[in-house]
Amino acid sequence: REALHFLMILLVFAICACGYVLYDGLVVAPTRTEEAPRSTFKLFLSVSHIITSVVPPEFPIMLSLAVNLSLVALVRQRIFCTEPFRVPLAGRVETCCFDKTGTLTSDSMEVGGVHGLPDDSAPLAPIGGHATSEEVEQEGRVSNGCIAQPLPFLTTAVMAACSGLTVVDGEVVGDPLERAALQAVGWFMIGTDLVASKVGKGADRLQVLHRFPFASELQRMAVVVRHQGPGCGHQGSADGAGGARTEHDRWLALVKGSCEALRPRLREVPDNFESLQAKLSKAGFRVLCLAAKVLPPETTKGVDPTQMVRESLECDLEFCGMLVLRNAIKAQTSKTVKQLRRSYHRVLMITGDNPLTACQVATQVSMAEGKFLVLEPAEKEALSASPAVSSNGQADVAVQRPTLEWRSQDDPSKTPKTFSVAKLKDLTRKYTLCLPGKALSLLTDEDLEALAPFVTVFARVSPQQKEQVVTALNKK
Repeated sequence: REALHFLMILLVFAICACGYVLYDGLVVAPTRTEEAPRSTFKLFLSVSHIITSVVPPEFPIMLSLAVNLSLVALVRQRIFCTEPFRVPLAGRVETCCFDKTGTLTSDSMEVGGVHGLPDDSAPLAPIGGHATSEEVEQEGRVSNGCIAQPLPFLTTAVMAACSGLTVVDGEVVGDPLERAALQAVGWFMIGTDLVASKVGKGADRLQVLHRFPFASELQRMAVVVRHQGPGCGHQGSADGAGGARTEHDRWLALVKGSCEALRPRLREVPDNFESLQAKLSKAGFRVLCLAAKVLPPETTKGVDPTQMVRESLECDLEFCGMLVLRNAIKAQTSKTVKQLRRSYHRVLMITGDNPLTACQVATQVSMAEGKFLVLEPAEKEALSASPAVSSNGQADVAVQRPTLEWRSQDDPSKTPKTFSVAKLKDLTRKYTLCLPGKALSLLTDEDLEALAPFVTVFARVSPQQKEQVVTALNKK
């Protein structure tokens, strides 16, 4: 851009010089009788020389030299550029957007237990860093990756079978989160869409009959499985009174997803559901809600599982606990974020994780220091009406939208602050802002363009909303 400005300035002087030469040769020179008439061809030849000399011969060489010097400086910092022509473009970058999982944190997932069960013995462990042998022992973790926490059968089934894992050349392939959950309960993936608690007779087997893949808009996934076996939970006894073995042959609906998406679909919601979710999310954990139900035989007899309606399967579910996972923050993440901020780059996070988890990780990687305010719809769902006026001057039906307000993450009892674009600059002097996907969907394009430069964390956003955020940032 600076080079273009430089050339434009030279072009302005060249045009002025060309105008003077033409004026002198075509208008003034004929009035001077003592001079011989000038050739029109030579005048235009002089003008062409002036215009072509706008770009100095050394100019392309200087641009190439600047790019090469930039590449040398990057190599000294152990940064290798495979496309040198993008170096000038990189110099114009003002905002750096990062995803959380796999970018700021490692790809590997570690199961921290299942919380919310009647016998909830899974302790909280710090996020980030490496667990010591004492912490591992306290957490009840054994060397092969299994957790020592007893789990009911339905909870075990959701962790083992509600996934998109597959087997390629004898190796389980898929989402690291789902592989960690399968390993945590010690089950085996015998083949595609078939898992078992052990190899041999007397094992519980779950065969996936139909899968509803995870959808960002729904924030959940579901599978219909056929269960054959005694129904033994992880490190627990078999179903039935007194631990008596009962061989089952039944269909199950297994569902997992975000807590806010599954809460209205539960048959009975625990009293501490929201407080437990907030506690785990504020600790920086990734939290998934597990739910399941046994399908009555009369509803499955002679039914094609691929024709089952998803809504009928994902209702009246039994709560199976909150699966807690953590992945350590990469060693260089905090240092890199600090370097970017020292170079006056804006650093922000755009993730699909829970806002509380995202805010906690943003604080730990030095992306933010102040207290967080989260933009949410008003609890009373107050509506602000703005009547639309038609061409004939009559007021049409009012356009209504929920009122948005800023709420404190650390102290929910604080009085919420009403959302106002005019007060954003003053607000960011005291707080760090977080914009969840739910509130983002209620904003107009103009409000998002005004708000985006002030937000540090965009949480629980869909892939389409991520693109929307980046587009809004590029317009500023």
